[in-house]
Amino acid sequence: MNEQYQKTRYIYGKGCSLSHTVGMGAEKSTLSYLHHAKDCIIFYFIKGSGNVKIEGKKYTIAEGDVILINPSELFMCEIYSNTHHERLVLRVNHSIMENFSQDGSSMLLPLYKRENGSKNHIPHDLVESIGAKKYM
Repeated sequence: MNEQYQKTRYIYGKGCSLSHTVGMGAEKSTLSYLHHAKDCIIFYFIKGSGNVKIEGKKYTIAEGDVILINPSELFMCEIYSNTHHERLVLRVNHSIMENFSQDGSSMLLPLYKRENGSKNHIPHDLVESIGAKKYM
């Protein structure tokens, strides 16, 4: 399987984006140095493997895993270059979600109401057991 890496953006607007990365060489699209994002990020790893470091904690990622990152967390990704890789990345600005709040609380509260660098990784078996895989 030696297909070229491709990245497709399905949504790319003010405050929100959804992108799909697939193929070999996906590590080139990944910022492999520590940085902050300006948005909340949800990674869904469909295929491939690698590591994500968030606030000094290293998570080994596998097929079906979800990684949650808020803008105040320092992170980096390492995607293994010798593997076929596929992922979805949803980026949402906090201000967008406030518009959908019914009681003044943000839908992104689970991303913020935790210690930085903790509870970022949702393993594939939990993603499947709660039925979230079908929404990915």
